Amino acid sequence: MLQSRFSSSAALIQGRCSLSSRFSSSSSRNLTSCCGRSVSYYTSNQRPPAPASIFTVGGTTFSSQCRFLSSIQSSSSTFLPAVVSKSTSSGVGLSLPKHSSSFCLHKGCGINSTTSGSSVEQNKIFASSTRAAFLPLGGTAAAVVLQKRGFFSAWCKSKSPEVVQCEETKKTGSMAQYDYDFFVLGGGSGGLAAAKRAGGLGKRTAVADYVEPSPAGTTWGLGGTCLNVGCIPKKLCHFAAQAPEFQQDFAALGWEFQAKHNWEQMIQSINNYIKGSNWGNKTDLKHKDVKYYNKYATFVDAHTIQLRDKKGAVETVTADKIMISVGGRPNYGGYPGVEECCISSDDIFWQKKPPGKTLVVGASYIALECAGFIASLGFDTTVMVRSILLRGFDRDMADMIGGYMQDHGVKFANGMVPSKFEKNGDKTKVFVNDEEFGEYDTVLMAIGRTGLATKLNLEAAGVNFDAKNGKIPVDSLDKTNVDNIFAIGDIALGRLELTPVAIQSGRLLVDRLFDNSKKPMDYQNVATTVFTPIEFGTVGLSEDDAIAQYGKDNLTIYHGYFHPLEWRCNHERPKAACYMKYICDPAKGDKIIGMHVLGPNSGEMIQGFAVALKCGMTREMLNDTVGIHPTCAESMCDLQEVKKEGIVLDGPAGC
Repeated sequence: MLQSRFSSSAALIQGRCSLSSRFSSSSSRNLTSCCGRSVSYYTSNQRPPAPASIFTVGGTTFSSQCRFLSSIQSSSSTFLPAVVSKSTSSGVGLSLPKHSSSFCLHKGCGINSTTSGSSVEQNKIFASSTRAAFLPLGGTAAAVVLQKRGFFSAWCKSKSPEVVQCEETKKTGSMAQYDYDFFVLGGGSGGLAAAKRAGGLGKRTAVADYVEPSPAGTTWGLGGTCLNVGCIPKKLCHFAAQAPEFQQDFAALGWEFQAKHNWEQMIQSINNYIKGSNWGNKTDLKHKDVKYYNKYATFVDAHTIQLRDKKGAVETVTADKIMISVGGRPNYGGYPGVEECCISSDDIFWQKKPPGKTLVVGASYIALECAGFIASLGFDTTVMVRSILLRGFDRDMADMIGGYMQDHGVKFANGMVPSKFEKNGDKTKVFVNDEEFGEYDTVLMAIGRTGLATKLNLEAAGVNFDAKNGKIPVDSLDKTNVDNIFAIGDIALGRLELTPVAIQSGRLLVDRLFDNSKKPMDYQNVATTVFTPIEFGTVGLSEDDAIAQYGKDNLTIYHGYFHPLEWRCNHERPKAACYMKYICDPAKGDKIIGMHVLGPNSGEMIQGFAVALKCGMTREMLNDTVGIHPTCAESMCDLQEVKKEGIVLDGPAGC
C-alpha cells in the first residue's frame, strides 16, 4: 500500500473539459485548459488496452478490470483515468493504468468526499510510482456512481464527465488466476448473445468458433447454424417460393405478368446477406470488448481450453466460467455412399447450381421445409418418409401439412428407408432394400441432427455427456456436472432446439453468473413455427401430449377452418386448407394449454397468442377479445366448434 504524495509541479485545473465516450468521430480533437495543458481526447475505438490490476487497501487484496473509454494526451504524456476500486472509512483505493506516473483528481470527478474536512486537495495532479495508490480522506469517501453496474467519473469536471467502466472482482486476485472470466465455445446465436451480455457487464470474455467443412465441403462464417444454414436462409427461400401462388392471387386482382425464377440469383443474394451479418457479428463482439478466436476449441481441463487454427497452430487459454454452445450438425445415418453422394441443410443454401430433381430423406421439419421450397420453386421433389411426418408436433397439423404439400406437387414415398447410395456421373442412384429406387440430381439428408459433445474432449474436464446423441446433460440452471461449466442451446440435453431459446438462456445464464440475478430460463410454452408451404405456428401442448398429461375426458378442444381474404378471389386456392384449434383445461376455468394455427403468416399470429397463453389466458378471455377485421387472427377469438370424434368439421364461414 502506497501513500500518494502531491507533486510540486502540479498544475491547477483552470477550465472545464467535456469528455464523452460517445463521440461519432474517430479522430482526436484538441482541447485547452484541462489540467492546465493543451490536450487531445480519443474516442472509444482508439482506447489503449487496460490490463487488470491488483492492489492492496488496508491489508486486503482486490483486483479490478477496467475498460477505458478514452484518454487524455498532452505533448509529453498520455493520461488514462484513475479508477475507484474500493472505498473505506479511511480512504479510497485507486487502480492506476499501466505505465502511469501521475494521476489527476478534482471535485466532481473520480472521488467525492462526503466529509467537508477532507484532507485531499482537489484539482491537483498527484504523482505515483506504482499502479496502486491510497488516498487518505479523513472521512467516508464515496465513488460517483453513474450507473448500477459500476460506471465512475474520472479526470475532468463537467456536466458530461469522462466515463470509464470498471468492476470490483473477487478478493485475492482472481483476475490474475485466469485469462478470462467467461469463455464461450461456439459462436452461434446463443453463444454470441451470452458473450455480448458478459462483455457489456465488463467481464473479460472470449468466444471461440470454428466450422469444420461439411462432407460436401461447405463452410461458413461467424453466427452459427441459424444465420448461415438454418432459420435465416430457410425463411428467405420459403418467402421466395411463395411467389407462384402470390402471382395467382395478384392475377385475380388484375395484375398481368409472368415471373421466372433464377436460383443462382436467389442464393447469391442470400449469401451476401449472410456474409454481411457474419461481419456484423465480429463488429458487435469488438464493441463489447469480447475477444473472438476463429479456432477449434477443446478442453484440456475444467479451466483450460486448447485453441487450434486451420493451419494447426495451437495455443491454450484459461477461464473461470465456461459455457458450451456448439450446437449440432446433420446426421447422415451411416448408409454406404451417403457422405460421398448426398448433401444436407448445411449445403443447400450455398449451392449455386439449381437442385434439379430432388429426393429429401426424412420427415422432420427441416426435411419438409426444404422439400416445400424446392418444390414450390418448380423442381421435381420427393420426400422419403420412414414413419410419420413431424414427429413431436400436433398430429392433425402434421397430417394437414402433408396433404397440402402433396396437393401442391410434392411426392411422398412412405414407409421407406434408403439402404445405399451410388454416384452415376452427375446424378445419384438411391437404393431401398438394395433395389434401385430412383436417380436424382440432388439427395438431401434431413433425418435429424447430432450434438457435437464428442468433439470437445469433455473427458479431460470431467463433463458428462451422452455419446449417442452428442448432447450434454444440464440442470435447471444450465449447469453441467462440473460447477464452472455450463451448456445451452442445441448441445444441452432435453432443451428445445430453437434459436430464441438459446439466446434467452444464454443471456439469463450470464445474468445469474455475473449480475446477481436468480432468474432461471422458462422452457415451458415456447412458441415456434414450421415454415412449410403452408405455415404452422404452435405454442403449448399438442393434442396428443395434452391427452397423455390430462386424460382425453378432461379436455375440451375448440377448432375450425378459416379462409384468408387474400385467397378468396383466387379460385385455385383451397377453401379448407387453413385450420386452427386450441385446447382447454375445464378444471381450471377453461385455461388454454395449447394453440395451433395452420395458415399464411402463422408465425406472426402465434407470437401474440403465446404471450397471452403464458399469462394464463382462458377461453372466456379469448372470446371477450374483439378481433381485428378482416384478418386470419380474428378467427381464433370466435372458435365455437368443439372437436368430437366422428364429426366432420364444416368449412370456413363469415366474410
